[in-house]
Amino acid sequence: MCHPDHHRVSRIRRHRRIPSLSVSPLRPRAARLVTAGVLAVALGVPLAPTASATETAASAPAGYLVQTATDGQTRAAAESVGVEPTATFDSVVHGFAADLTPAQATELRDRPGVVGVEEDRTISPLDPQAVHQDAPVVPLATAEQAPGNWGLDRIDQPNLPLDGQYRHTATGAGVDVFVLDTGVDASHPQFGGRAKLELNTIDRTDTDCDGHGTVVAGIAASTDYGVAPGANVRAVKVLDCNGTGTLSSLIAGLDWVSKNKRGPAVAVMSWSYGGSPMLQQAVQRMIDSGVFAASSAGNTGGDDCTALPRAIDDVLVVANSTIDDKRASNSSTGRCVALYAPGTRIVAPVPGGGTASYSGTSMAAPFAAGVAALYKQARGDAPATTVKKWIVDNAVPGKIDGGDTGGTPNRLLQTGGL
Repeated sequence: MCHPDHHRVSRIRRHRRIPSLSVSPLRPRAARLVTAGVLAVALGVPLAPTASATETAASAPAGYLVQTATDGQTRAAAESVGVEPTATFDSVVHGFAADLTPAQATELRDRPGVVGVEEDRTISPLDPQAVHQDAPVVPLATAEQAPGNWGLDRIDQPNLPLDGQYRHTATGAGVDVFVLDTGVDASHPQFGGRAKLELNTIDRTDTDCDGHGTVVAGIAASTDYGVAPGANVRAVKVLDCNGTGTLSSLIAGLDWVSKNKRGPAVAVMSWSYGGSPMLQQAVQRMIDSGVFAASSAGNTGGDDCTALPRAIDDVLVVANSTIDDKRASNSSTGRCVALYAPGTRIVAPVPGGGTASYSGTSMAAPFAAGVAALYKQARGDAPATTVKKWIVDNAVPGKIDGGDTGGTPNRLLQTGGL
């Protein structure tokens, strides 16, 4: 599995606590269990010798997701084993998350109306590989801009050399860009009041205390560094301060986006998760609801096409190219990749009001999300598959040195005159 890179940022602006609406906050199970054990040892309290450690671990509650056929069966299934859900889902999937013993999980698997039961596995932390540097904000006032990051200059022209301009007619105004990530610093001046933290499904810290989500949002839609500088940023925090998430936090975020989108919508997901029938269905149904989805290809340098969300055909998967039109050496490959976009040393906003330079496929994916926002403003709220086809058809072929590595399609993202 591969994961996007990030740069840790110490200056954080606090947001007001956002209510979780129909999604219950997810409890930090592991922290509770570990803390209890450490506290017992610290106080010199002997642990009860009624069962072996192996037996205790085997029977202890753990996180599970239960998928049901209907909302009514969700409630009935939880009540049948006497558990209180930590989260419920009723849009992209029907079901709930809860702490279950293995016996309860087995009982639910055999229950009529239960479609499946999966462990609530954790995404590994985001890899700390980002390159960063100080980068001053340069105000830009017109549609023909001297761009704050070189990637904007590259996607509006098919050939090098760069001409120092970012030409676009559309701005993405009226389009919502959903950033399912570590949150967004909505108070950053580069978002001009267009950003909002909508939901937190992972923890009780309603800030982007990692920085990754703010960077992704900034590349897609910030005023001076974004592809679609007029689009709205709607942050859905599904990863915590370490860049870690869970299956339940991801599905809760997808469920909320599908249920709460209003008008033209784009989603960017710069994370990866192993095989999960529930997550696959959740992403697909979000797309089917009209939300275009862009995803990072990964940063392992190999084929990561089996991981979600990039394993889904309707997701636009984006690899990382450099300023001199080369494939970044650690950019993941494979047939699931639709195209390349700038992803190396990309300047973007970071929490606290500043900017920094980042590298990774996590930086490439929001370029494509931004182009999708331009498309939806200029040409209407077309189905996600239509938008993906237009973006792929308008990419310029054969430009990336080493771009066909691992069977990857050698195409470079373009705005296509939007």
